[in-house]
Amino acid sequence: QQHPILKQDLDIDCIASYPYMSVQGLATPTSVDPFIFYCQQHRINCKLADMDDFNNNPGFHDLQPLLAQTNHLTLLPYSKVYEHSNLLPGLHVCCLSEMETNRLYLSQPHPTLYLVTAKSNRSNSIERMSKAINHIVNHSIH
Repeated sequence: QQHPILKQDLDIDCIASYPYMSVQGLATPTSVDPFIFYCQQHRINCKLADMDDFNNNPGFHDLQPLLAQTNHLTLLPYSKVYEHSNLLPGLHVCCLSEMETNRLYLSQPHPTLYLVTAKSNRSNSIERMSKAINHIVNHSIH
């Protein structure tokens, strides 16, 4: 609640000026963090958090105390964290604006989502659901 970023407009450039903790590996270990990629593409000096003293494969619950006790920041693609932020003592969670989210993904591909079903389930409703999900993702990224 006392983080200095809360006294400024929240944008990508502002976020880059604080120690940033990449948690991209929590979702897809082999992919590049979209924020770090954006900063590299646009020559924004992204200040990365020192993770030397931290577990190599941190889970979100491992990150929570570190984020709450430092001025480190992270961007998470998990709406559940935002929806349950009242259960995260010491953390301030807010949604990045649609404009900044669009800016972040303007010059890079959006994440790929996979719908996983049982091989034995070949119903028409799965096909319709897959098309509906594609439509939603393609027309409303945020």
